[in-house]
Amino acid sequence: MITKHQPLFFLLVLFLGIVMCQMGCKSTNNSADLALEQDSIALAKQQKIAEDSLKTVFLGVADSIKTKIPSKASTLNEAKDLEDYLPYLDNLETSGNPKVERGEMNGSKFVQVTQAYKSEKGTASITIIDYGNNSKMYAMAAAVLRYSADSQDGSTLTEAYNASDPDLVGRTTYNSNKREASALLGVANRFFISAQATNQKSADLVKDLLDNIDLDAMKTLEEE
Repeated sequence: MITKHQPLFFLLVLFLGIVMCQMGCKSTNNSADLALEQDSIALAKQQKIAEDSLKTVFLGVADSIKTKIPSKASTLNEAKDLEDYLPYLDNLETSGNPKVERGEMNGSKFVQVTQAYKSEKGTASITIIDYGNNSKMYAMAAAVLRYSADSQDGSTLTEAYNASDPDLVGRTTYNSNKREASALLGVANRFFISAQATNQKSADLVKDLLDNIDLDAMKTLEEE
C-alpha cells in the first residue's frame, strides 16, 4: 500500500505546491500568500527527500534478500547445540529450562531456543534463532537493523552494537521511562539473537548477555 500510494501523495503535494506558487506570484504583496507558497515548496522538498530515502532502503533490502536465496539445502543446528550458546551471568539466575521452537516461514526453516532469567532487580530473556545458510528470513530481519541509525527519541535511545565487526549487525535500545532494554543481533548471515531485560538503568545487561555468547564459534558455522 505504501509503495503504491506514496508517489501519488508526493505528486499531489507537488501539484498543490505549484498551484500555490502561481497564486503567490499573482499577489506578491500579500504576505500570507507568500508564506503559504514557501511552506508548500518546503513541504514538497521534504516529501521528495523522504521518498528518495525510502526507495534507497527498499532497494537495499531487496538486494540483500536476493543475495540470500538458498542455493543449497541448509542444515540447522539441533536445539541442544543452540543451547550451548546461551549466556549465563553471575548476577542472573535461570528461570526454568530453555524453550525450543521449530518452524518454517516463507520457505525458510528455523529452529530457536529461548532462555528466561531472573534477579532481585528484574527479569531478562534471550532467544537464539538458527535460520541456516542463505536464508531469506535472516536477510529480511538483518536488513531492518542494517538500515536503522543511532537515535534519541524522547526517552528511547537506540545505538549500534559492535558495529566494527563486519560479521555482525545489531542494535540495542533503552527506554528510560519504562526502564526496559532490548537488543537485536544478526550473526554471520545465519543466526539472529534477541535479548530483553526489565527494571534496568541502561542497556548494559542486554549488552552483557550478547558479550557472553560465543559469537566467534557461531561465525565458523556460516559456510557449513
